[in-house]
Amino acid sequence: MIKLAEEVDYELRTNVIQAKQTKDNVYELRITPETTRMDNVVFNPDAVIQAPRKRQGDKSTGCCGGAAMAALEAELDSRSKK
Repeated sequence: MIKLAEEVDYELRTNVIQAKQTKDNVYELRITPETTRMDNVVFNPDAVIQAPRKRQGDKSTGCCGGAAMAALEAELDSRSKK
């Protein structure tokens, strides 16, 4: 649990910025040295976006044969017993 909390902390510190509105349509951003900076890629309005591929998993159990859902249900069940 502590490792998960540390990973969440890292993601929030490096990928989320805070913004505060200072005037109409003007925002002040709080960007720290830890904030991940990426290239700003201009959106191409003429881009052709293909539809997602159809999943081939068993539809009655989900895309992964139900293993992930079974693990989640087991975790929730164990938490409810505490």
